[in-house]
Amino acid sequence: VSSQKEADRDAPKLLSIPAKRRFLSIEPMLGSIYIGQWLHAQPGVDWVICGGETGPNARPANPDWVRSLRDQCARAAVPFFFKQHGEWLPREFQTSEQASIPARRIGYVRRDGTYYSCAELNFGVDDAQVLFVGKKAAGCLIDGREHKDFPKSRKRPAMHVPDTDLGGHERAASPRSLLRLSNDVVRP
Repeated sequence: VSSQKEADRDAPKLLSIPAKRRFLSIEPMLGSIYIGQWLHAQPGVDWVICGGETGPNARPANPDWVRSLRDQCARAAVPFFFKQHGEWLPREFQTSEQASIPARRIGYVRRDGTYYSCAELNFGVDDAQVLFVGKKAAGCLIDGREHKDFPKSRKRPAMHVPDTDLGGHERAASPRSLLRLSNDVVRP
């Protein structure tokens, strides 16, 4: 999903599907999105992946949107994986190493998603300055840290593979016998 409208439309469909794990991919993030109701639902969203838009016509994401999503996940103890900012690096997340990278464009993005260039000179105090530096250079830091969280793995029951054939002779397990044995294992 990319917007609140898409989240409102698609998240309930996701939660209605019987699955062991459900994740919500918010890519490209093109607006502020509130997903708290689906993070706390039972069953709910187990993992959130987020990223900015890429490509020559990419639109910038406001850093407050990303922070809000990260914080919603933290409050619900749901893993949050931030892939990258896309082509645009928010100035406030810029590291000293990134400061030497020349920006191809500089602009501002409002919380409502409106973008305008520096030449327009109509930016407000809450608008975020963004630099078009390319996906690789923009990186994935939010407030100085990467967020690459994964859901905890669910343990499967151990599978017993006999090391002897029916006659008691040692043998190597063949792929076919392993497949047959795996089909016999009772799964919870």
